[in-house]
Amino acid sequence: MTLRHDTTTGRQRLEGFLFLAAFGLCIPAANWLIGHAGTVCVPQGPCLIPVAPGLMAPSGVLMIGLALVLRDLVQRRLGFLWAVGWKKPAFWGRDVLLKEKEDGPKRILRGIVSTSRAIPRPGMRVSLTPDVQLGEVTSGTFSPTLKKGIGLALLSSVVNPEAEVGVDVRGRREIFQITPPPFVEPSVRES
Repeated sequence: MTLRHDTTTGRQRLEGFLFLAAFGLCIPAANWLIGHAGTVCVPQGPCLIPVAPGLMAPSGVLMIGLALVLRDLVQRRLGFLWAVGWKKPAFWGRDVLLKEKEDGPKRILRGIVSTSRAIPRPGMRVSLTPDVQLGEVTSGTFSPTLKKGIGLALLSSVVNPEAEVGVDVRGRREIFQITPPPFVEPSVRES
């Protein structure tokens, strides 16, 4: 786990706490949907929630998916430092967390976009040059919008956030550009 310095703006902090509240409401929302939204519970099977006319989906899958997305949004907006009880005199890992808070993180999760059509996959090595390893890919896929491979990689914090890095894709070194997510600009404009 990597902690980051508190560089969030007031708006990001507000969004983070709103996402945190929504994350906490996922289970009560699922329970409400089961009782009130035309949900059908299959005997010895899952409860199905209507998601579109004639289309049902398992309630657990939908709510777990929503919870994972919200958890990710909370972590992106607030980091992890807000969740640590710094006023407590002692807790497991306090010394390590204090050191990381003072020194800054050693590794940071960064977005990567392929300059070709190479697709990054979890566990692939990321390097600056073939002999200087920087980290590894944590997740990746093909983006149909960009028509390129995109992913997230846990990289050393000393790497320039705009650098090009190499990813070992099945024995070939493919070039990726470090890019902050989201990779595609949303088409909806914020007011």
